[in-house]
Amino acid sequence: MLESVANTLYSTTLYEAVLAQEDVVKHRRSLKLYLAKTLLEMSRIPVLVLDVDSFVRRDLCLLPVELQKCDVALKLRFKRQRRSERVFLNTLWLQPNERTYAFLDEATAILKKKNAVTHAAEKTAAYLSLSRCRSFLKLAPLPSRYVDRDHEDGSYIWSKLPNGVGEPEHALAFRAETGRRFETAPTRIVIHPKQDIGTKSQLENNTFKRRVQRLGRPGRIYWRLMARLLCELGWSNGVPTRIVAVPQWEVTPRLVDSFSSANTVLVPHLIRRQLDHPKTRYYMQELLSMLFTVDNNGWGSASDLYGSNKFLAVPPDDRLPALIEKITSGRITKAPQKGSSDVPEFDILAPLQVPGDDALIYHANIGLEEFVHALAGFASARRLRLVFRRHPYDDTHFFDDMRTRYESEFVRFSPGDGHIHDFIRSAPVVAVINSGVGFEAMMFNKPVLSFGQAIYDPVVTPVGRDNLEHCYESALNEDADVRKRRYEQFISWYVYTAAIKLDEPIINLAADRLSDPVFGANPVARDVQIDQSRELRGLKLVKAPKMGPVPQIRVEFAYSKRRFKKSTDIAVRRVKKKTFNIIKARVTGALLSPLDVDFFADRRVALVGNASSLLAGNMGAEIDAHDIVVRMNLGYPLTKARGVDEKTVPAELVYGHFTDAKSSGNEQLTVLRPDIANEDARKYTNFDATGRKTDVWSCSTSDKRRQLFFAPLFNCITVAAHPSYHHLSLRLLTSTRVKSLPKSIYIEFIQKYGVEPTSGLLWIEYLRRTKLAGLTLYGFDFFESGHAARTTPNVLEVTGKWPHDPALERRYVYENVLASDQRVRLATPNGAPFSFKVA
Repeated sequence: MLESVANTLYSTTLYEAVLAQEDVVKHRRSLKLYLAKTLLEMSRIPVLVLDVDSFVRRDLCLLPVELQKCDVALKLRFKRQRRSERVFLNTLWLQPNERTYAFLDEATAILKKKNAVTHAAEKTAAYLSLSRCRSFLKLAPLPSRYVDRDHEDGSYIWSKLPNGVGEPEHALAFRAETGRRFETAPTRIVIHPKQDIGTKSQLENNTFKRRVQRLGRPGRIYWRLMARLLCELGWSNGVPTRIVAVPQWEVTPRLVDSFSSANTVLVPHLIRRQLDHPKTRYYMQELLSMLFTVDNNGWGSASDLYGSNKFLAVPPDDRLPALIEKITSGRITKAPQKGSSDVPEFDILAPLQVPGDDALIYHANIGLEEFVHALAGFASARRLRLVFRRHPYDDTHFFDDMRTRYESEFVRFSPGDGHIHDFIRSAPVVAVINSGVGFEAMMFNKPVLSFGQAIYDPVVTPVGRDNLEHCYESALNEDADVRKRRYEQFISWYVYTAAIKLDEPIINLAADRLSDPVFGANPVARDVQIDQSRELRGLKLVKAPKMGPVPQIRVEFAYSKRRFKKSTDIAVRRVKKKTFNIIKARVTGALLSPLDVDFFADRRVALVGNASSLLAGNMGAEIDAHDIVVRMNLGYPLTKARGVDEKTVPAELVYGHFTDAKSSGNEQLTVLRPDIANEDARKYTNFDATGRKTDVWSCSTSDKRRQLFFAPLFNCITVAAHPSYHHLSLRLLTSTRVKSLPKSIYIEFIQKYGVEPTSGLLWIEYLRRTKLAGLTLYGFDFFESGHAARTTPNVLEVTGKWPHDPALERRYVYENVLASDQRVRLATPNGAPFSFKVA
């Protein structure tokens, strides 16, 4: 049942816990806490434990923002007389740290000592553990909205009512409606960009604290609610709809194709020029955090709204004055503002945009540097005071480079201190390419010069390459009242009719944004209201009541030992990293012999990666037909396929079982013997998709157990592609002749891009520098489809320590390899060559 639910949801990872029978019988009431501890240690991410009959009423994306300060959160009533009534375990929040592990160890130890199996005993054990860990445990009382038994409308989680009392009618109706939604395959998919990670590329700092900070931003909250709105609008029109949350860089034509039952896929951030697919429509957050557009072709100048004069026929909405007052007086902007600064006197304000932003790539008539050059030259020639202001999200060297080249008596550069609205108020004229600041300047009734293609072009002054002076004079001298009436007409039409303002109770529900509006109730207005009223700074911490000193001292001593061991382990690892590992790497490197480049001369080579998309094809025979086949890391081809029942595999065919410690799910792989017949390989493995020939095994893992387990199975040339030679097992080096790739390739990539390359990229670069006849890449989609052997993410991914950049590697291979080297091709799952087009 859970497996079918996971498949229906499209974006769920299902963990399966296999329990020993004696544990179920003896300690079934301690299993809840025991399994939570196991999952914490496995996944390294916070865990929310719910009773199976709980019901999630609203999405919980903001939960980690509220609970980031505490280790443990649950509903507390310390004033109750009975210990078993002082804590409620219906909803339990746990952070993966030593303090939480100490609490869970103590709770399960109490239960096992008493051999208790009742629910009351479990809650008593939890309460006693909270008391004994009170000196170091960060404890917070969970708000009732997460353990609500009354099933109030504003609650996030509904819990089972006590004593078998029936649920309220509205709760029963909501459960029934939600259940009905999962009975039919979706015909509409809303792709939601995961907001706790980088939107367009992976973050260098993706720690949990950084991720919850991102979740708490108003702009991120509105993105989540917009996906919910699109989903609710689909269902209200009888269209089965699902929300699928993925990182932005995974939004590709292949992902759209994977939704086989859907005829419409709503895609965020992109335009048709970037992703052209017959199923796609596009939605985007534009100009203000709460403002979104939905369009057949994209956003900005790519949308059907661009250049429309529909606003001329629409009188200003009665809500407009209040909106303008709210934004200007409340200092509301899309990008966060920092600090305060004295605003200098100036004649032109020119807010800069983020270099490389899509708004500049796809919606501009002028480059950012050309924009600076043109305005700086104009200001100096006219002796006008010009201020360029740095964008809050710009972390490049562009601003400093421009300041070095163009700052002068008349041209100043503001680093971004102070609020942009203070600069707009003081600005006689605002010059932009297509920035949202131009829209905000319209609310202050300022003359706006637009150098790019902005959605507000029909009401501001567009600037060509040769008419800047004329445009400046025309905008500056225009009658302010005439300009204000025109601005108000456009703002009113755009905000209340053409776009969707999420925090309005009544919105335009028409699918065609240029047709006559169909105003109706906003189905997520209540969600917006609730999320806007929430306190996101973190719950207030409390202390559990004091207990007897002896148990508390014992637990504190055990926790101190645990902390001391962790600190010691960290210190030892640091010392090893700075001394022993360096020495070992040098010694180990001396034991390795370089891989002979002539080995590949005039040979047809297949480099087989571990992308899950490889399994969707039937390219095994094609791969094996190559002169040389190189396989990566976990790419042992005779691993049991996912859909094969373990019980159906004859024991005599099984070589052994390998537990992948690098997987956050600690997945166990069933590995078959290397000498099994092709018929058996075809029956129990992905033999037809992967082939089985292996001439070179790339061993680039830090897991020594994996090295020793798979080296005898591959029984071929073993190569350490990555130069971290200290990871190599000495037993492997003494039992297998290990070769190495040139370290210079790794160093070149690090120096040029500042990102650690994957072993797959090192192989591609190495092989294309040899005299091979041809190289075909199989199973390379740059992490788009996931791992062929794993179903759960790599531990480094979930802990925010992933050192690679898939988007960067994709661009590098497409632009630097496939486009320039005719010997290299990228095979698709059906075996067809990848056709590369230079944009």
